[in-house]
Amino acid sequence: MISNAILRLLWRQWNHHPKKTVINLTYNVHGQFYGTFSAYPKTHEAKAVSEAEKIVGYPTSFLSFRHLLTDEVSNVAVHMKKLLGSRHPLMHTIRGLINNSYNENKAKYSLIVLLIAKAAGKSQMIEEQSVDGIYPTQRSLAEITEIIRMAQIIHTGVVNLPEPIASEEDKELQLGNKMAVLIGDFLLAKASNGLAKLENTQVVQLMSEAISEMMEGEFLCSTIQDVIKSDIIDYVNLWEQRTLLRKGSLLSKSCQCALKLVNHSEEAQMVANNFGQNLAYTQQLSLELSALQLDDTGSQIDYTSLPALLALQNSEDKATLFSSNIQFYKHQKLVLDEVKTVYETYKSKLLDSLAYFQDCDAKTALEKIVITNMNGLKIFHL
Repeated sequence: MISNAILRLLWRQWNHHPKKTVINLTYNVHGQFYGTFSAYPKTHEAKAVSEAEKIVGYPTSFLSFRHLLTDEVSNVAVHMKKLLGSRHPLMHTIRGLINNSYNENKAKYSLIVLLIAKAAGKSQMIEEQSVDGIYPTQRSLAEITEIIRMAQIIHTGVVNLPEPIASEEDKELQLGNKMAVLIGDFLLAKASNGLAKLENTQVVQLMSEAISEMMEGEFLCSTIQDVIKSDIIDYVNLWEQRTLLRKGSLLSKSCQCALKLVNHSEEAQMVANNFGQNLAYTQQLSLELSALQLDDTGSQIDYTSLPALLALQNSEDKATLFSSNIQFYKHQKLVLDEVKTVYETYKSKLLDSLAYFQDCDAKTALEKIVITNMNGLKIFHL
């Protein structure tokens, strides 16, 4: 199996790495933050996720890279040997997907889709039998959502390279890019095949739009230079647009489609859509604040995060702001009250959306996930 072959490669890389750390913030070769891989202790949120998985009938952690990649692409493992020791982020990404450690304390999109499906209740217009309050087509959609999300994570690891390729190091990175595109495209093809089997053209259209918007989001003010050059005044709105395209669109449309598949009302579908959108905002904000909390030296800054954008928006002297990373880090700390206010707004909207559904174990599980999303973050008290 490819998973075992790749896992052995990743272990060799990790075992010989000179700096084995418990917490590892991952950036691409150009220093752009794209994800957090960590061995976090089991937080309140992780416990809430674990309890929620029992409610939907099985742990969604089985929807892992090992489960999804089959012998059809087993030859990729052979080529990945060439990436050992390189700086390409693909190795780190796949390691995180295989061990399930990629944002492990966060609820998977598939879990949220299943919980929303169960919270909405049974449909009177569907004859097929549900299992644990969830219909087979809804479970299939949850898996498809996770596949698309994994494809995006892998595609995001493609790095920009100069032309023409000259050095050996750039050739290794070019190989990593080709493999990232190949694996990501394979997963998207698998997802497209799964969508076709659902035999619902409206669902196919919505999920196709989500994939398109994810790609668009990667190019919307992706660097701090793009932000400064733009004539945008409201940076919170910019952050929301980018987060919605990159993450919120997939989660919101998946939640909506879970209800559309079993013919729930349009009103219920839009409530589910709004819930997914606002949950994506809170999850992204939690990740950004976690990174800010760990990086107390200001050595690594995600300039497209909400704290960074607010620091930029509120600064009268941008020259001083960019004079050093530590200076920028201090300015981010000054806007934490504003960040907390934004977060509380999203949290309130999430709980309002959940109030639409009748009381049940799935609704309670979603409420716990919402409430515990920021638990463990001490940064607001620094």
